[in-house]
Amino acid sequence: VGAVDRMTRSGTMVGSLPYLAPEAAAGRSGDADPRLDVYALGVTLYEMLTLRLPFRADTTDALLRRIVEGAPERPGSLHRHLSWDVETVCLTAMDVDPVRRYPSADALGRDLDHLLAFRPIEARRPSFGLRARRWVQRRPTLATALTLGFLLVVVAPSVALFRIRAERDAKVREAAVATGVSEFLITALHAADPQGPGGKDLTLREFVVMIRDELPRFDTEPATKAALLFHVADVSHRLGEVEEAIPLLEEAIRLDTREDPPRLAEAAAARVLLAQCLRMSGDVDRALAEARSAVEAYQAADEDPVLTATAWNTYGGMLYGAGRPDDARDAMRHAADLHREHGPVHALVTDLSNLAMIHRALGDLDAADGALAEALAACDDPEVPPLSRAGVENAAAAIAAARGDPAEARRRFEAVLSVYESLDLGDHPHAAAVRRNLAGLPATEGAGAEGDGGGEGDGE
Repeated sequence: VGAVDRMTRSGTMVGSLPYLAPEAAAGRSGDADPRLDVYALGVTLYEMLTLRLPFRADTTDALLRRIVEGAPERPGSLHRHLSWDVETVCLTAMDVDPVRRYPSADALGRDLDHLLAFRPIEARRPSFGLRARRWVQRRPTLATALTLGFLLVVVAPSVALFRIRAERDAKVREAAVATGVSEFLITALHAADPQGPGGKDLTLREFVVMIRDELPRFDTEPATKAALLFHVADVSHRLGEVEEAIPLLEEAIRLDTREDPPRLAEAAAARVLLAQCLRMSGDVDRALAEARSAVEAYQAADEDPVLTATAWNTYGGMLYGAGRPDDARDAMRHAADLHREHGPVHALVTDLSNLAMIHRALGDLDAADGALAEALAACDDPEVPPLSRAGVENAAAAIAAARGDPAEARRRFEAVLSVYESLDLGDHPHAAAVRRNLAGLPATEGAGAEGDGGGEGDGE
């Protein structure tokens, strides 16, 4: 395992997890249920309508929890130009209850036909009672607090409402981009309908290729084309097709930076993904350059500090893998400082685990112990998920091995492995690395371990 694979990265998704249906995420579904495919199509539609995934989280298990809860933001709340019917079709395809979902891709295709022909759709929103019951099930404590609060407060101020409206009005350009993307996606889905004229049954990979082939038609709409390029590249990356994703991301960055004004935050996001793809393709030097450019772009855009911290984490991991532990330490410290101030705590735990590993590589075991102690203290927060805790255990095991304590290292490596197996991730590459570390302990006492297998990232 190369050194670059020893680091973890916040904000990582595994495979096609964002497209996994709630019942599959909870382990309650069979493999042949067509509603699983309908849900994946609904997520794709949501992503193209809003330019974001319906559920986002910094760790695999945090994302799984959000998927199982099944409460995405309404697409219309993100882009007010979307029609009620378009939003209804999207949310019906993604309904947390498979019984309320479209029973098949054909049924979804019929409603897409209705949208294109401006006919009434078949889908219906959940009743108010059902929506309220689901909300209470997801947030029982908050529901109780709000019930008590309602008895005390008769009229609530509406300052937040005015602020939200102002923010929406400030995003007219983004809404126009989303409209262009959504119209294109509806047309593409219509063309892929196996029951339609000339349509055929497509896999996700074939659908992505079809969309990619149609991108030149957006040459006169650079912002819309850049958004499509990014999302097609993101799916290609998740499918492991990084060579196909790289040129798409390069063009997206070029278009975003040439906009007036430049779309700096969007270009930065594309650079982070490009860095990950380049690293996976073996172009480490260029991956480093793109990761650094992503950090600089986020800073220039005055973007969300949490996103900037994620870019620093990615950059630090790549520096470590390139054999530059001193620079990696500085980058990871930047990430940790931002996450200390702005959260989330599980991302800070990841930074600190990485920092402990870097200190170990530099031979500064006291500094490694200090970072590890802070990570362990942060793990007292109930919001820290199991995979982040596994990252801390992994770092502790590697440090124990470096100190010549193979018994402690073995105990902690076994704890890491048990976490992966409890989450049905026993075949994950990190779990395989833990097994190698365990097998190597008797012959490498005091020499340290690989250090892989901790945390939720893929080492980019």
